[in-house]
Amino acid sequence: MNAHRTVARRARGTLVAFVAGPILGLTGLVTAPARPAAAQDLAPLIGAQTSELAAVVERYSTDRTALGRRWNVPYSSERNARFRDFFADWRGRVEALDFEALSLEGRVDYVLLLNELRYRLDLLTREAGLAAEMDGFISFTSLIVDLEERRRRREPVESESAAARLAELPAEIEATRAAVEARLESGEDVSRIVALRAVTALAERTRLLEDWYEHYAGLSPIIMQIPA
Repeated sequence: MNAHRTVARRARGTLVAFVAGPILGLTGLVTAPARPAAAQDLAPLIGAQTSELAAVVERYSTDRTALGRRWNVPYSSERNARFRDFFADWRGRVEALDFEALSLEGRVDYVLLLNELRYRLDLLTREAGLAAEMDGFISFTSLIVDLEERRRRREPVESESAAARLAELPAEIEATRAAVEARLESGEDVSRIVALRAVTALAERTRLLEDWYEHYAGLSPIIMQIPA
């Protein structure tokens, strides 16, 4: 167990060291305040129609914000799936509305909201592709994502199991480092953009590991023995 704790203690420090490793070598106005708008004639605004979908749009925005607070790990496959279900469900419900029965304002909101949902779904597809591209650089961080998402699901932490898994992390990091260096030495054309994106994602997941540790350090005697 002492050996496990020693190796686990190195895990977070090794993450930071990895950022400064071979993949970093690939990455090679204050404006003047706006003038206040001139007072306008308010008469045309009196009695102006309001879109029937105003409350729908507000509800969508509120639900999306709440979901984002819960699922906030960038490039997480579980986050991607949750948001995909959310946007697909909303798209289906919007498409089920009677477009012809809406006023002009309502039709505008209908089109804008439907375009927003389609855009968000396309963005998730792109995000999944970006995550796949980065996997060769940061595949070992899947453990960190798993620990953090278990915490957010309020699952009881199994201290010994978590400590043992963290103890394996430095070896996984070194194996990834060796694989990346071998790719570079072989002359493989590795995208600098992908490498830079991986560095950014790695820094974010290092922060997640620190947050996870701080959350449980005062609750578990075993985790408390892993120095911050």
